[in-house]
Amino acid sequence: MITKQNHPVDHLRVLMEAVSPYPPGVIPIPAAVAHTSFFPGGTGIWNTASGKPTPPMPTGGFMILGHDYDSEAGYQKTFLRGSENLDGPTWGNLLKLLRRVNISPKDCFFTNFFMGLRVGKVAMGIFPGRGDTEFVKRCRHFLSQQLEFQRPRLVVTLGAHVPHLIALMSSRLSPWNNAKTFRRIDCNDQSVLTEVSFNQDFTTTFAALTHPCYRQLNVRTRQYRGEQGEAAELLMLADAIAFSQRSP
Repeated sequence: MITKQNHPVDHLRVLMEAVSPYPPGVIPIPAAVAHTSFFPGGTGIWNTASGKPTPPMPTGGFMILGHDYDSEAGYQKTFLRGSENLDGPTWGNLLKLLRRVNISPKDCFFTNFFMGLRVGKVAMGIFPGRGDTEFVKRCRHFLSQQLEFQRPRLVVTLGAHVPHLIALMSSRLSPWNNAKTFRRIDCNDQSVLTEVSFNQDFTTTFAALTHPCYRQLNVRTRQYRGEQGEAAELLMLADAIAFSQRSP
Protein backbone atom coordinates (compact mmCIF):
# COMPACT_ATOMS: atom_id res chain seq x y z
CA MET A 1 0.00 0.00 0.00
CA ILE A 2 1.25 3.48 -0.89
CA THR A 3 0.87 6.04 1.89
CA LYS A 4 2.31 9.47 2.55
CA GLN A 5 4.56 7.91 5.18
CA ASN A 6 6.31 5.63 2.68
CA HIS A 7 9.71 6.59 1.34
CA PRO A 8 9.63 7.45 -2.39
CA VAL A 9 11.65 4.30 -3.10
CA ASP A 10 8.88 2.26 -1.44
CA HIS A 11 6.42 3.94 -3.80
CA LEU A 12 8.64 3.09 -6.75
CA ARG A 13 8.84 -0.57 -5.74
CA VAL A 14 5.04 -0.76 -5.77
CA LEU A 15 4.89 0.95 -9.16
CA MET A 16 7.62 -1.36 -10.47
CA GLU A 17 5.19 -4.28 -10.22
CA ALA A 18 3.61 -2.99 -13.43
CA VAL A 19 6.83 -3.80 -15.31
CA SER A 20 5.80 -7.47 -15.14
CA PRO A 21 5.63 -9.86 -16.86
CA TYR A 22 9.36 -10.27 -17.27
CA PRO A 23 10.49 -11.76 -20.59
CA PRO A 24 12.48 -14.99 -20.93
CA GLY A 25 15.99 -14.57 -19.56
CA VAL A 26 14.94 -11.91 -17.04
CA ILE A 27 13.69 -12.38 -13.48
CA PRO A 28 12.49 -9.86 -10.87
CA ILE A 29 14.69 -8.74 -7.98
CA PRO A 30 14.01 -11.18 -5.10
CA ALA A 31 14.80 -8.71 -2.29
CA ALA A 32 16.48 -5.34 -1.84
CA VAL A 33 20.20 -5.15 -1.03
CA ALA A 34 20.57 -3.75 2.49
CA HIS A 35 23.21 -1.09 1.87
CA THR A 36 24.17 1.25 -0.97
CA SER A 37 23.25 -0.20 -4.36
CA PHE A 38 21.81 0.94 -7.68
CA PHE A 39 18.03 0.65 -7.97
CA PRO A 40 16.30 -1.79 -8.39
CA GLY A 41 18.85 -3.98 -6.58
CA GLY A 42 18.88 -1.55 -3.66
CA THR A 43 17.39 1.83 -2.87
CA GLY A 44 19.56 3.70 -5.37
CA ILE A 45 20.34 6.22 -2.63
CA TRP A 46 23.80 6.85 -1.23
CA ASN A 47 24.67 5.78 2.32
CA THR A 48 21.75 3.41 2.70
CA ALA A 49 22.29 1.17 5.74
CA SER A 50 20.26 -1.64 7.26
CA GLY A 51 18.51 -0.80 10.49
CA LYS A 52 18.56 2.93 9.75
CA PRO A 53 16.05 5.15 7.96
CA THR A 54 16.66 5.38 4.23
CA PRO A 55 18.22 8.78 3.39
CA PRO A 56 15.86 11.19 1.62
CA MET A 57 15.26 10.98 -2.11
CA PRO A 58 17.61 13.61 -3.62
CA THR A 59 14.77 15.55 -5.22
CA GLY A 60 16.01 18.13 -7.70
CA GLY A 61 19.46 16.53 -7.73
CA PHE A 62 21.12 14.17 -10.17
CA MET A 63 19.93 10.91 -11.68
CA ILE A 64 22.69 8.46 -12.65
CA LEU A 65 21.07 6.15 -15.19
CA GLY A 66 22.61 2.81 -16.10
CA HIS A 67 21.44 0.11 -18.50
CA ASP A 68 20.53 -2.83 -16.23
CA TYR A 69 21.37 -3.98 -12.73
CA ASP A 70 23.28 -7.26 -12.95
CA SER A 71 23.11 -10.98 -13.56
CA GLU A 72 21.37 -13.34 -11.15
CA ALA A 73 24.74 -14.60 -9.88
CA GLY A 74 26.14 -11.08 -9.49
CA TYR A 75 23.10 -9.97 -7.53
CA GLN A 76 23.39 -12.95 -5.18
CA LYS A 77 26.99 -12.03 -4.35
CA THR A 78 25.99 -8.41 -3.75
CA PHE A 79 23.03 -9.42 -1.59
CA LEU A 80 25.19 -11.65 0.60
CA ARG A 81 27.83 -8.91 0.89
CA GLY A 82 25.09 -6.44 1.80
CA SER A 83 26.30 -3.73 -0.59
CA GLU A 84 27.68 -3.25 -4.06
CA ASN A 85 31.46 -3.14 -4.25
CA LEU A 86 32.15 0.59 -3.93
CA ASP A 87 35.81 -0.02 -4.80
CA GLY A 88 35.00 -1.99 -7.94
CA PRO A 89 35.36 -0.59 -11.47
CA THR A 90 31.81 0.74 -11.79
CA TRP A 91 31.46 2.50 -8.44
CA GLY A 92 35.16 3.31 -8.08
CA ASN A 93 35.43 5.11 -11.42
CA LEU A 94 32.01 6.72 -11.06
CA LEU A 95 32.76 8.16 -7.64
CA LYS A 96 36.10 9.53 -8.88
CA LEU A 97 34.34 11.23 -11.77
CA LEU A 98 31.65 12.73 -9.53
CA ARG A 99 34.31 14.12 -7.21
CA ARG A 100 36.10 15.79 -10.12
CA VAL A 101 32.98 17.79 -10.99
CA ASN A 102 31.93 18.41 -7.37
CA ILE A 103 28.82 16.24 -7.43
CA SER A 104 28.13 14.62 -4.07
CA PRO A 105 26.78 11.06 -4.28
CA LYS A 106 24.21 11.97 -1.61
CA ASP A 107 22.64 14.26 -4.22
CA CYS A 108 22.25 11.39 -6.70
CA PHE A 109 19.68 8.71 -7.37
CA PHE A 110 21.43 5.72 -8.96
CA THR A 111 19.09 3.67 -11.12
CA ASN A 112 18.74 1.69 -14.36
CA PHE A 113 16.59 1.64 -17.47
CA PHE A 114 15.85 -2.09 -17.44
CA MET A 115 14.32 -3.63 -14.36
CA GLY A 116 15.03 -7.21 -13.29
CA LEU A 117 18.07 -9.47 -13.43
CA ARG A 118 19.71 -11.39 -16.24
CA VAL A 119 19.23 -15.10 -15.57
CA GLY A 120 22.52 -16.91 -14.96
CA LYS A 121 26.05 -15.61 -14.55
CA VAL A 122 26.65 -13.31 -17.53
CA ALA A 123 26.12 -9.58 -16.92
CA MET A 124 27.47 -8.29 -20.24
CA GLY A 125 26.15 -8.16 -23.78
CA ILE A 126 22.62 -7.54 -25.06
CA PHE A 127 20.03 -7.48 -22.30
CA PRO A 128 17.72 -10.50 -22.72
CA GLY A 129 14.56 -8.39 -22.56
CA ARG A 130 15.61 -5.85 -25.14
CA GLY A 131 13.82 -7.66 -27.96
CA ASP A 132 10.50 -7.65 -26.08
CA THR A 133 8.92 -4.43 -27.34
CA GLU A 134 6.19 -4.33 -24.70
CA PHE A 135 8.65 -4.93 -21.86
CA VAL A 136 10.85 -2.11 -23.15
CA LYS A 137 7.80 0.15 -23.21
CA ARG A 138 6.94 -0.77 -19.63
CA CYS A 139 10.50 -0.05 -18.48
CA ARG A 140 10.40 3.26 -20.34
CA HIS A 141 7.13 4.19 -18.65
CA PHE A 142 8.52 3.22 -15.26
CA LEU A 143 11.55 5.42 -15.89
CA SER A 144 9.17 8.33 -16.49
CA GLN A 145 7.68 7.61 -13.06
CA GLN A 146 11.13 7.59 -11.49
CA LEU A 147 11.82 10.96 -13.11
CA GLU A 148 8.55 12.30 -11.75
CA PHE A 149 9.43 11.18 -8.22
CA GLN A 150 12.95 12.61 -8.24
CA ARG A 151 12.54 15.55 -10.64
CA PRO A 152 16.30 15.63 -11.30
CA ARG A 153 17.93 18.71 -12.77
CA LEU A 154 20.48 16.54 -14.57
CA VAL A 155 20.34 12.96 -15.83
CA VAL A 156 23.70 11.31 -16.56
CA THR A 157 23.37 8.22 -18.75
CA LEU A 158 26.03 5.51 -18.48
CA GLY A 159 27.08 3.56 -21.55
CA ALA A 160 26.27 3.68 -25.25
CA HIS A 161 23.02 1.67 -25.04
CA VAL A 162 20.96 3.96 -22.81
CA PRO A 163 20.56 7.08 -25.01
CA HIS A 164 18.83 5.15 -27.79
CA LEU A 165 16.48 3.42 -25.33
CA ILE A 166 15.19 6.69 -23.87
CA ALA A 167 15.06 8.74 -27.09
CA LEU A 168 11.31 8.23 -27.54
CA MET A 169 10.51 9.69 -24.13
CA SER A 170 10.74 13.32 -25.24
CA SER A 171 11.06 15.24 -28.49
CA ARG A 172 14.15 16.91 -27.02
CA LEU A 173 15.80 13.47 -26.82
CA SER A 174 15.02 12.63 -30.45
CA PRO A 175 18.62 13.30 -31.61
CA TRP A 176 19.51 10.09 -29.78
CA ASN A 177 16.92 8.01 -31.64
CA ASN A 178 19.40 6.68 -34.20
CA ALA A 179 22.51 7.24 -32.10
CA LYS A 180 23.55 3.75 -31.04
CA THR A 181 27.24 4.62 -30.68
CA PHE A 182 29.14 7.43 -29.02
CA ARG A 183 30.79 8.19 -32.34
CA ARG A 184 27.37 9.00 -33.79
CA ILE A 185 26.42 11.10 -30.77
CA ASP A 186 29.70 13.00 -30.72
CA CYS A 187 29.97 13.71 -34.44
CA ASN A 188 26.63 15.52 -34.23
CA ASP A 189 27.62 17.30 -31.00
CA GLN A 190 24.62 15.84 -29.19
CA SER A 191 26.14 14.44 -26.02
CA VAL A 192 24.42 17.13 -23.91
CA LEU A 193 20.70 17.83 -24.43
CA THR A 194 18.97 20.62 -22.53
CA GLU A 195 15.42 21.67 -21.61
CA VAL A 196 14.11 18.11 -21.79
CA SER A 197 10.53 17.70 -20.57
CA PHE A 198 8.18 14.73 -20.22
CA ASN A 199 4.76 16.39 -20.16
CA GLN A 200 5.49 17.31 -16.55
CA ASP A 201 6.02 20.71 -14.97
CA PHE A 202 9.80 20.56 -14.86
CA THR A 203 12.64 20.39 -17.36
CA THR A 204 15.99 18.69 -17.06
CA THR A 205 19.33 18.26 -18.83
CA PHE A 206 20.81 14.99 -20.13
CA ALA A 207 24.46 14.06 -20.63
CA ALA A 208 25.61 10.81 -22.30
CA LEU A 209 28.80 9.43 -20.74
CA THR A 210 30.76 6.23 -21.14
CA HIS A 211 30.08 3.46 -18.65
CA PRO A 212 32.47 3.84 -15.71
CA CYS A 213 33.32 0.12 -15.76
CA TYR A 214 34.90 0.55 -19.21
CA ARG A 215 35.85 4.18 -18.88
CA GLN A 216 39.60 3.82 -19.41
CA LEU A 217 39.00 1.86 -22.61
CA ASN A 218 36.17 3.87 -24.18
CA VAL A 219 36.65 7.45 -23.02
CA ARG A 220 39.58 7.88 -25.41
CA THR A 221 37.21 8.10 -28.38
CA ARG A 222 34.97 10.85 -26.99
CA GLN A 223 34.90 14.29 -28.65
CA TYR A 224 33.18 17.46 -27.49
CA ARG A 225 33.69 21.14 -28.29
CA GLY A 226 37.23 20.68 -29.52
CA GLU A 227 38.30 18.39 -26.67
CA GLN A 228 39.02 14.69 -26.90
CA GLY A 229 39.05 11.76 -24.52
CA GLU A 230 38.66 12.34 -20.81
CA ALA A 231 38.88 16.11 -21.25
CA ALA A 232 35.87 15.92 -23.58
CA GLU A 233 33.72 14.06 -21.06
CA LEU A 234 34.72 16.37 -18.23
CA LEU A 235 33.70 19.34 -20.36
CA MET A 236 30.42 17.63 -21.27
CA LEU A 237 29.63 17.12 -17.63
CA ALA A 238 30.67 20.64 -16.67
CA ASP A 239 28.45 22.09 -19.40
CA ALA A 240 25.55 19.85 -18.41
CA ILE A 241 25.83 20.96 -14.78
CA ALA A 242 25.94 24.61 -15.83
CA PHE A 243 22.90 24.17 -18.10
CA SER A 244 21.00 22.34 -15.37
CA GLN A 245 21.49 25.21 -12.96
CA ARG A 246 19.67 27.51 -15.39
CA SER A 247 16.63 25.24 -15.67
CA PRO A 248 13.46 26.54 -13.96
